[in-house]
Amino acid sequence: MAHSDAFARGSEAYRAMLRCADERPVRFIIWSWPSAQIRGPIKDARVKAQRTNLAGCYLAWFLNRLSPETTVSLWGHSFGARVVTGALHILGGGTLGSYRIAVREEPRVPANVVLITAALDNHWLAPGHFHGRALSQVGSLLLVNNGCDRLLKRYHWLYHRRACAQALGYTGMPRCWMGQCGCHLEQVNACCIVGPEHTLDGYLYSRSLMARMQRVLMFEPIDELTPDEPATSSTKMGGEEFSVGEELPPANDESSDGPVLPAIP
Repeated sequence: MAHSDAFARGSEAYRAMLRCADERPVRFIIWSWPSAQIRGPIKDARVKAQRTNLAGCYLAWFLNRLSPETTVSLWGHSFGARVVTGALHILGGGTLGSYRIAVREEPRVPANVVLITAALDNHWLAPGHFHGRALSQVGSLLLVNNGCDRLLKRYHWLYHRRACAQALGYTGMPRCWMGQCGCHLEQVNACCIVGPEHTLDGYLYSRSLMARMQRVLMFEPIDELTPDEPATSSTKMGGEEFSVGEELPPANDESSDGPVLPAIP
C-alpha cells in the first residue's frame, strides 16, 4: 500500500492498542512495504507473496541494528505476518533464498509476536521448514486465526487451484510442529467474532481480541494469559470440526528460494 495508507492503518492499529493499554511508554513503529492493490485478486496475492522475502530481509536488518537488550514485540496481519516470520527466521541464522544477515549482533531478548490471519503456509514455522528458525527468536506467540476467512480458504490458489497448501491463519498450528522450541504458543479462532472478512478492522474493533493481543504485545506475564482450545491439533474452526493433522509435509531446503509460485503474467 502507499506510504500514506500504511501510516493511516498503522495509526488506527496504534489507537486500538492504546484503548487496552496501561501507562507504560511504547515506541510504536509502522513498517511499510510495497503492497499496493494490483488489478486481479490472484495476481495481486502472488505479487505480494513474492515481495515478502525481500521485505522480511529489510525488517531483519532493521531489528538487527537495535540494541540486543531492547524488548520488541511484532504485530503482523495477512502477508505482513509472513514478513514478520521471515525477518525472525533470518535473525535466527536462516536464509530466504539469497537473503541473509552477514553479521548478526549478539543474541537478542526474545520478541513477543502476534500474527493475525497469517498468510503463510501452515507448516513454515516448523524446524527445517521455510521459516523454521523464526520461533528461536520468539518468547511468546499469539496466533489470531479465522477458520471461516473467505480469502484464506482459497490460499492454495497462490500455487494452483488443486494445491494442498493451507494458510497458518486459517488452520492454526499443532504444538508438536514446534519441535524443541521453548516459545509459548497461544491460539484463538476469531471466526465467531469477525466472520468471513479478511480485513483488519474487525480485529481492531473487537475489545476481547484487542485485550488478548495487547497482553502479549506489552509483555504481560504468561500466567495471566488463558490458554485457548485451538492450541491443540484438532479444534472447532468455522463451526465445523477441523483437524490440521500432525504429519508434517517434507521440510524445505533453507538455501532454496522457497515455494515456487506461478509466473506473473
